[in-house]
Amino acid sequence: HARAARLANEQAAEATRRNLLRREAEWMRRGPPARTTKAKARIERYQALVDDAPDEPGRDLAFEIPAGPRLGEKVLRFEGVRAGYGDHVLLDGLDLEIGARTRLGIVGPNGAGKSTFLKLCLGELEPSAGEVIRGSTVRFATIDQRRSDLDPTKTVVEEVSGGNDWIVVDDRRIRVESFLEQFLFPGPMRRSRIEALSGGEKNRVLLAKLLSAGGNVLVLDEPTNDLDLMTLRVLEEALVAFPGVVLVVSHDRYFLDRVATRILHFDGRGGHQVHEGDLSGLLDRLAAERSAAEKETARAKTKRPSPGPEKPKPVKLSTREHAELDELPDRIATAEAAIARLDEALVDPSAWQDGSTRGAELTRDRERQQTELDELYARWEELETRREASIGS
Repeated sequence: HARAARLANEQAAEATRRNLLRREAEWMRRGPPARTTKAKARIERYQALVDDAPDEPGRDLAFEIPAGPRLGEKVLRFEGVRAGYGDHVLLDGLDLEIGARTRLGIVGPNGAGKSTFLKLCLGELEPSAGEVIRGSTVRFATIDQRRSDLDPTKTVVEEVSGGNDWIVVDDRRIRVESFLEQFLFPGPMRRSRIEALSGGEKNRVLLAKLLSAGGNVLVLDEPTNDLDLMTLRVLEEALVAFPGVVLVVSHDRYFLDRVATRILHFDGRGGHQVHEGDLSGLLDRLAAERSAAEKETARAKTKRPSPGPEKPKPVKLSTREHAELDELPDRIATAEAAIARLDEALVDPSAWQDGSTRGAELTRDRERQQTELDELYARWEELETRREASIGS
C-alpha cells in the first residue's frame, strides 16, 4: 500500500506539472503581454516547470525495445497515394519517404486519415491511387487504438508468452515471470485474465508483447491512452533509444515533442504537410502562417474602395475603463499568486492520501482560478489594444 500510495503521489505531482507546463507554454507562445516584473516572474516559473521534469524514469520500471532484424535504408515510400472510403477522400497525392531511424508523429483531427495511413503502411488497406513500397527488411510490431491484439479470456502470462515459461527477447532467453516483473505485474496479477485488468494494465501487457515481438518498425496508434505516467515516461525514453523506425499516432503534444523527429499532419480535407521537427514547432509554424494570412486579408480589405460610410474612429476608453486598465496588472498578479499557492499545495503528497478529497478540491480551485486569470489577460489585451488604437488615431 505504501508503494502504491507513493506512486500515486508521484503520478499526481507529475500530472499537475505537465498540465501547468502545457498552459504556461501556450502563454509563452502568445508572448508576455507586458515587460513587467510580474511577466518576468511568470516566465521564470515556466522555466522552473521545464527544469522540474524528472531526470530519469521511475526506478521500478525500465526496459529497452529490442532492435529486431537489421533494417535497410529503404523502409517505406509513398508515391502519389490516394485513399479513403467511398467518395470520402482522406489522403490525396501523398508523396513521402520514411528512412531508417525516423520517428514519425502522425497528427490531425479525428477522422482525418491517421489510422488509414497506418493501415496503408501495414498493407491492411490498398490505396485507390498511387503506390506504397515497403522495404524488404521491414518487420512491423504494432499496438492499435482498440487494443484488439489482446484476448480477454487469456491470463497475462498466456498473452505474453503463449503459456510458455520462457520467452526470447533480443536473442536472450528470459523467464516470463521475471520479464513481467519489469512491467509491475506482481505474482498473483500475472495469472489474472486480461478482461479483469484496467486500461493502464492492459497497455503494459501490450508493451510487454511489443518488446518480445522483435519488430524493426513500430506502429503505435494512441499508445499513451490510459497509460500511467511512470510507464509513459519509460516508454518515451525507450522509443527515443530505439534504433529502428517509429510511426506513432498521438494527441499527446508533450509525448510527441519528446519522441518525434518528424511530424505528418493531415488537415481532414485530403491535404497534408510534413514538418521536420517536433509537434510544437509545427503548431508554431501553422500559427504564424494563419497570422500572416489574416494580415494579408486585412491588408487587401484596406486597399478596396469602401462604398459605405467612412469607418468610425476607434472609441476611446472611458474614465472607468482607464481605471480598470490601471487595476488589471495588480489583479493579474493576485490571480497568479493564488495559482502559485495552489500549485505548491497540489504537489504536496498529503493532498493525495487515501480518503482525502483535498487534491480534487485543489484541482477544481486551480482550474477556476486559471479561468479567471485567462479572462483577466483577455480583458487587459482588449483594453490595451483599444487604448493604443485611440492614441494612434
